Amino acid sequence: MTPEMRIFTAIAPFVCLIMWLDWRALHTVDADEPRRANEARSLRALLLAKRGFDAATFGGAGCVYCLQEVFDGHPGVVETAVGYSGDGPAHPTYQTARDDGSFVLALRVFFNATLVSYASLARLYATTVDPTASESCSVTAYDYTNATAGRPLAPPFPAARPPTLFLPSNRFQADAARALAAAVEAAFAPVPVAIDVRAPRRFYVAEEYHQFVYVKNGTVLAEYKAQCDPTEKARAVWEGKSLVFPAPS
Repeated sequence: MTPEMRIFTAIAPFVCLIMWLDWRALHTVDADEPRRANEARSLRALLLAKRGFDAATFGGAGCVYCLQEVFDGHPGVVETAVGYSGDGPAHPTYQTARDDGSFVLALRVFFNATLVSYASLARLYATTVDPTASESCSVTAYDYTNATAGRPLAPPFPAARPPTLFLPSNRFQADAARALAAAVEAAFAPVPVAIDVRAPRRFYVAEEYHQFVYVKNGTVLAEYKAQCDPTEKARAVWEGKSLVFPAPS
């Protein structure tokens, strides 16, 4: 046996072992992958906050995916994230957040306050939802997606609740949120409205498949909107109403 063959014979088992480990890494389902993806997006959210960007959290309103489509690309908005806002167990999944009952399915909007004000974003949110409905569509867009894939419908997420403004930590922005809620009530008086103003809650970024659904699964979302489009319903409800609130900036 030549020296080259001896070397090859000696290292061949190690080469095969490395190749097998690489194959296993590529083809093994990692149960922790969703959690790590969630933590990575949560870390990005933390970094955005540390870089000085402000954050607004809007909840309820029936279709948070529709809300993300509204806010993405809006002038001054840096990034948006779908998630769960509440005081329940840390790092919930969609199912555990829904079953816990204390979470609101919400959208966090990071924005550059030198380009757009919180009041402007809050106004956009308020006029994109229906404040006269205590509940939105009985089936969320996520559950509709499950149904179209042949999976059984689970009970609707409790976050199909009234529109919800989570008070920002900034005092002036919090005052704007309260003023907006009062302005919405005045716009619809004497019809009662259902718009919650809540103290800040811990926000957890949802799983990756909940992010940017309007881009990744736009066809199914369009089918859902054809049956129950919260934003279209809001346009009809707001038609002819005057919202006396600071003008967008």
